[in-house]
Parts: sequence; structure tokens; C-alpha cells
Amino acid sequence: MKKRIISIIQVLLVIVLAWSGYKIYSYQKDNQAYKVIDNDYKAMRDKSIKNNKEQSNKEEVDPEIEAAILFVRELNKSYPQVKARLLIENLDMDYPIVQGEDNSFYLNHDYMGNYHPFGAVFMDSRNSSDLSNQNTIIYGHNVKSGHVFNPLNKYRDEKYVDDNPYIIIDSLEGRFTYEIFAVYETNQYEDYRAVSYDEKDFEELLSRIEEKNFLNRELPNADDKILTLSTCSDVNDRMVVQAKLIKIEK
Repeated sequence: MKKRIISIIQVLLVIVLAWSGYKIYSYQKDNQAYKVIDNDYKAMRDKSIKNNKEQSNKEEVDPEIEAAILFVRELNKSYPQVKARLLIENLDMDYPIVQGEDNSFYLNHDYMGNYHPFGAVFMDSRNSSDLSNQNTIIYGHNVKSGHVFNPLNKYRDEKYVDDNPYIIIDSLEGRFTYEIFAVYETNQYEDYRAVSYDEKDFEELLSRIEEKNFLNRELPNADDKILTLSTCSDVNDRMVVQAKLIKIEK
């Protein structure tokens, strides 16, 4: 009987080790595949922006901004689901923003529509892709190997936000620059992802933000346009970074 129990335990250990090895292998494989997708995107970006800058002849427009907007438009022609581009230079975050018919598909598909467990950076399906809503919500996974929205964890440090306060969205309409006003933890059921708020609900939102905010910054008013970046958190259900629109360049 004792030998049988030992044999069963040995078999279970072999199964556990085999399963763990498979999971590690799969995770490494997913990381490598994601790096290929990211490198291909960046090579396409660099080539497009370089060509667009060389062809620019508009003296009243910053050639870098014009080239970036044209790059998004080119991406949109090849991949209509691409609506914009997220750029946070000091975090080395540069991702196409897609939008689906729901908020599920891009949880496990890349911006080209191919399956990948790391998913894509995607805009809430309820939002207007021109960023005209009171609150534009963008999602991305918090991948522990450092991909997608994982770098946002640096914003937990208020000093880092002070030194790097801006988030850029290059859209089909122009470049939208946002300034961060809040970083906090919350649960997935809290109402921070409404596309718009009435006066009472907006005041309640600000009250909740003020209570949880890691930052000591002036909060927006009801007339401001807000950008909300939402990702998973190891501490609570969700980590949220919010910023208000301060400039549009076309």
C-alpha cells in the first residue's frame, strides 16, 4: 500500500512538472511572438514616418506630427480596425489602438486580428473613434514580462508622473495631448468607464478619484475631455491612469 501511494505521488509530480514546463514554454513562445509583432509594427512606423516627413511641404504644421498622423491613416487603410496610436515615449509605449464591435475580441487578438493571448491596445466599443466623448477608455493587458500596459506601473510614483506627465494619442483627425491627473486602484465594477456622465455622476466620480488618487493634482471639470487607460492589477482588480485633454494639433 505504501509503495502504491509513493508511486501515485511520483506520477503526480511528473504530471505537475510536465505541466509547469509546458506553461513556461508557452509563455516564452508567446513573448517571442509578441516581440516579432512589436518589431514589425515599429519597422513599419519608422519607414512610414521617415517617408512622410521627407514629403512634407506644410510650413505651418510640425513635420513630425503630420508624419505621425499620416502613419495612422495608412495603418487604417490596411487595417480599418486601427483608429489611433498610443504614444508615451518615456515608457517606450507605442501601440496601434484598435476598436472592435465589442470589448472581448481584442483581449486575445493582436491589432491585425490574429490570435495572441497578450491581446491588443483597444478603445472601448462604445466610444466615438474621433475621441469626442467626455471619457475615452482604452484597455490593455498588464503582462508581467513588460509588454502592453505593464509600464504604466511606473506611474504609481508621483515623482515619475511629475517628470513624465503627458500621453499622446495620434488619431485620424490629429494629435491629442493629454496630461495625467489621476492614478489609482479600483475594482472592475466601479463606474470609471462611462463614456459620459451627468453632473451628479461626474461629481461622484471625482469624489472617488480624490479618495483613491496616488497623485496630488488638480482634477478636471465637467467640460474637460478625459482619457482613461485601464489595465489589470496585482493589488486590486484594476489599475487606472486618467488624463485630461490639453491640446489638439492637426
